[in-house]
Amino acid sequence: MGGTPPDPGHPSPSPPGTGLPPPGTGPDPGQPPLDALPDYGYAPRERAGFGARLGAFLVDAVIAALLLVPAMAVLYSGPTRTTTCRVENGNVTFGDEPNALCKVPTTGAWVASILLLIAAILAAAAYFGLLEGGRTGQTVGKRALGIRVVDIDTEGELGVRRGVGRYFARWLSALVCGVGYLWMLWDPQKQCWHDKIVRSAVVRA
Repeated sequence: MGGTPPDPGHPSPSPPGTGLPPPGTGPDPGQPPLDALPDYGYAPRERAGFGARLGAFLVDAVIAALLLVPAMAVLYSGPTRTTTCRVENGNVTFGDEPNALCKVPTTGAWVASILLLIAAILAAAAYFGLLEGGRTGQTVGKRALGIRVVDIDTEGELGVRRGVGRYFARWLSALVCGVGYLWMLWDPQKQCWHDKIVRSAVVRA
């Protein structure tokens, strides 16, 4: 039989109709097949349950309520003035046909109380914004219950601005008998209204 042997530097072509690559041009035999490679897909953390979030809310609500103490103290224990009023069946009203004298806060006491109330709201916004939006994503209540606030897309830090926005968005969740807080019970992502507004999620720490 005659003929010339194939050149080692040029692999032989594939047999007709086989669809196989020429010898020596296939994948590295030392590498695993593609379907055997591990899956590095994103796996979201477990969402916090309603009980844990409620417990954290109650702890933080006590802290927020303490911020209101100065405003209430000025309003109920500050300077007063005497004015006419009407007392009937245990109800006190101010208007026509007075039948008694009542002590009420002075104008200065009202102004001081309102200013302290605004300061309390700003302090609460800073508390929630800095802690929930910060690196840990945890207020005192959330730390106690082992949960934290994260960005729903990256599960990373939410950021202080969105943390402050989340605090004020809570007021919307409290409307209509608190249905915005209960929304997480049937929401697929277990988000309340304030979570949806700033795209946050609460997960187990």
